[in-house]
Amino acid sequence: MDVDDYASLLRSRGAGDQTIKDLTDAFAAQDRGIYDADWATAKPTPTDFRTWCREVLKPAADARAV
Repeated sequence: MDVDDYASLLRSRGAGDQTIKDLTDAFAAQDRGIYDADWATAKPTPTDFRTWCREVLKPAADARAV
């Protein structure tokens, strides 16, 4: 999907002009490779999302609730 089609889709679903601009800018940046450098240096771990939520996110949220 190109950026113009994406903008049309957003508009057809009721998105406002600023939202469309922000999302299409982000879409275009991804298309230009904004995350390529991150992936080149990333060191993936075997932790899945559920485990991360249980071991990292929940304790952090619980600590803030106190």
